[in-house]
Amino acid sequence: MPETAYNEAFYDQQADGSALSAKVVLGCLFERYAPSSAVDIGCGVGTWLAACRDMAVPTLLGVDGEYVDRTRMRIDDSLFRSADITDPAALAAATGGARFDLAISLEVAEHLDPVHAASFVDSLTALSDVVLFSAAIPYQGGTHHVNEAWPEFWAILFRARGYEVVDLFRDRLWGDHRVSFWYRQNAVVYVRRDSEAMKSFVGAVGLRFPLSAVHPEMLAWASARLGRAPDGNLDRDREIHAGLVVAYLNDAERPPPCRHAYGPEFDYRYGGLKERLPAPVRRAAKALLRVVAG
Repeated sequence: MPETAYNEAFYDQQADGSALSAKVVLGCLFERYAPSSAVDIGCGVGTWLAACRDMAVPTLLGVDGEYVDRTRMRIDDSLFRSADITDPAALAAATGGARFDLAISLEVAEHLDPVHAASFVDSLTALSDVVLFSAAIPYQGGTHHVNEAWPEFWAILFRARGYEVVDLFRDRLWGDHRVSFWYRQNAVVYVRRDSEAMKSFVGAVGLRFPLSAVHPEMLAWASARLGRAPDGNLDRDREIHAGLVVAYLNDAERPPPCRHAYGPEFDYRYGGLKERLPAPVRRAAKALLRVVAG
């Protein structure tokens, strides 16, 4: 992974967005399964391991590349190892060949070239019988995403190695705005089907959602990035969705007052000249109209 892609701003934003998410997600997991050791592959500044520490997990280890700014670590520097996480041998050396009660890899796999996907799953399953995993889905967007894939892609790789998917979080956290939407959308647990740990997940194995599910906040964010729904409307769109979720969960008899009528942003007229023009020409024309409009 290119070192220049991961600067101070990247890790500051990652850590700030992850701290509360980690507390909530791990709280759900630890209600059912309480690990005594955890390793985080692609740990960044160690935010999820810091949450593990605060929740009394005694043995911790984080592994990531040399590009991580060690002055920003949220765990003791002695708990961090630098290694190329795409290299199974380097990763095994960094972890000392140890096995852990829990392996964590969250929103990391999409940063790795597709050629490393299978070997990365090999490395994770070599580390633990229980893997807390999420990875960006297509069009999610982010810094240096080179392998955004639907969850079925990863589920097939884990299943081939004897792991079952446990959909532990999404039905519970889907509307919980304390958790960043990409974790609510993507996070699952993979558990080795013949392991002792599987006993902790009896009754939870399988899916409560379709494995590929796009969160409303991602849809709003993607639309804002397209420029059809302005960035300034993103907070409004989040608030509208949150209000509807709260109203539904509280058995409201009617939806909240309408703040915005969706539809015109993506109005499409079939057969019009605009739709027959190549996309670059349409974008150039749109930019020119903005300049003329002043």
